[in-house]
Amino acid sequence: MNTFDFTKTLAEIKPLLNLCCWTSEDSSTLIHAATAAVENNVKLLSVEPVSIPLVWSWTEKTPLKLYAFMAADFNKQDEKKLISDMNIPLKRGASGIQIYTPVNSFESLVNALLPIRHDLFFGRDLTIALPLDNITPNQWPMIFQYLSKLDVSRLLLIASKPLAVAQHIYGLLSVIPAHTNWSLDVCVTSSKNAIKPIEDTFRLTQKMAPWILDQNKLHFFVQPSFFQNYPRDTQYDDADLD
Repeated sequence: MNTFDFTKTLAEIKPLLNLCCWTSEDSSTLIHAATAAVENNVKLLSVEPVSIPLVWSWTEKTPLKLYAFMAADFNKQDEKKLISDMNIPLKRGASGIQIYTPVNSFESLVNALLPIRHDLFFGRDLTIALPLDNITPNQWPMIFQYLSKLDVSRLLLIASKPLAVAQHIYGLLSVIPAHTNWSLDVCVTSSKNAIKPIEDTFRLTQKMAPWILDQNKLHFFVQPSFFQNYPRDTQYDDADLD
């Protein structure tokens, strides 16, 4: 059994960590997330749109930037309503929007956003979020093409299967363009099992596309409990991370 040196790894990846709190509208939970972000010098905190006013009022005098995370599925959702819904958190303190969409709606979402990209998001960040587990290797070139076309700020890949992350990231890094205008964000939804796929992603990027790290274009979104689960002075066995 191999011992995983989390202390060393955290020292390297901590500057790349952002926080997300997508499953709660409870004020105490949100304030705890904001406090954890500020105490750990995190640059970005992502919450649901309805939570933006509360968190903004708590963090407005700090360097922390807020993103509003929302879902879009053009097979079920009205396009005009989605655009209206995106505008609300931007007016209430959000520095950017993260729009999650199924892979089969990705192209439709891009085409809907193209006409309003620079007007609605002037001076704000636009992130496209996709389910990493559902992306096949042959879809990456199409995804990269549309990200460039839309001029996104960031690509957020959300992984619900920690053990499959390295395989998917390897496929991405094998075909990613030599340079991109957007940053790559990865979120493993299981806080308990997040560190191993984060470590794998970081090491693969170091080896296969070091320019991403050189340009500060790799980041990770973790839940506030991440810092509680993995204190700096602890080592973990691989078996505990699966």
